[in-house]
Amino acid sequence: MVSQRWIVLHIRIFAVQSLFLAMIAATIAWYNHAPHIYIAAVLTLIVKVILVPILFERLVTRMEIHEEIGADCERAALRVDCGRLTLVGYVVAESFYRRTRPE
Repeated sequence: MVSQRWIVLHIRIFAVQSLFLAMIAATIAWYNHAPHIYIAAVLTLIVKVILVPILFERLVTRMEIHEEIGADCERAALRVDCGRLTLVGYVVAESFYRRTRPE
């Protein structure tokens, strides 16, 4: 049962993180006077903060999960993969940041 509590704890941490995401979106909407971003904030609040955690907790209870499944990968391989994903993120973000000059 200890592992089941950890899984539920991770689900609740996901909900708290999503709550902060919704609050940030609402703040951005308020400062930029952008009502369409309020819609994204409300949808995030309803779906990611309320619905998904409830459904996941019911799923954990229904499946009677008694132990957490760990990754079978080596830690070094996971670190290399994280580095690769970070590099991809920088390349994608740079394409948004860099603007072409009309000539």
